[in-house]
Amino acid sequence: MEISIASSGANLPYTVSPSDTLLTLKEQIGEDEGVLVSDQTLYFQGYWLNDDSLTLGDILKAGDELTLVLPTAPRPAKTFKTSQDVWIINGTKMNFVPQLLQKGRTTPIALKSDTFGLVYHQEGEEPGSRVYQVARYLVNTSSTITIETKDDKTKVIRDGQPMEMTDAAVYDEKRVKSKMETAKGISEIAANFGKFLSGIGAFVFPGINTGL
Repeated sequence: MEISIASSGANLPYTVSPSDTLLTLKEQIGEDEGVLVSDQTLYFQGYWLNDDSLTLGDILKAGDELTLVLPTAPRPAKTFKTSQDVWIINGTKMNFVPQLLQKGRTTPIALKSDTFGLVYHQEGEEPGSRVYQVARYLVNTSSTITIETKDDKTKVIRDGQPMEMTDAAVYDEKRVKSKMETAKGISEIAANFGKFLSGIGAFVFPGINTGL
């Protein structure tokens, strides 16, 4: 069944099964928004849903709307350092921007979520229709992130300690456009992303087959 999630002025559609639990929905939101399940507070008709074992079909019907409240404290900027030019994805799957980290420069970035994506492959060149394949890293408690590339292998170091990627994910600009049009009734969002350099290098990450 189709429901919607209202958060930060947007109203986003979700497809769920009546047999799904509240926790399942929170995990799906976490996948899209890059926020921890523990940071999500959901309300239905003004009532706080505080039992993650609740079955959605017992409380919701198709077309119902939930309100998502997230922590409002400002996120401190993370310090990024890199040994060569790399692209990262900053934001959620429904609201993100690619950002270039330049070789040898220290770049402070206020991340929009608890994760960032390190791009290892890009499909397409047209703004608004590009697809990024990324390795995602959880950095909610980190302050300094160093990205080192040597012998075609990339290593991410958090506060001096090597990190394992959380997962591999795909960020699709067309999905951003579709979601934003549905939620806000706009026909063009590609211009909001600005102009980006078209070249993204291919990196090799442990556990990822890039097919290159």
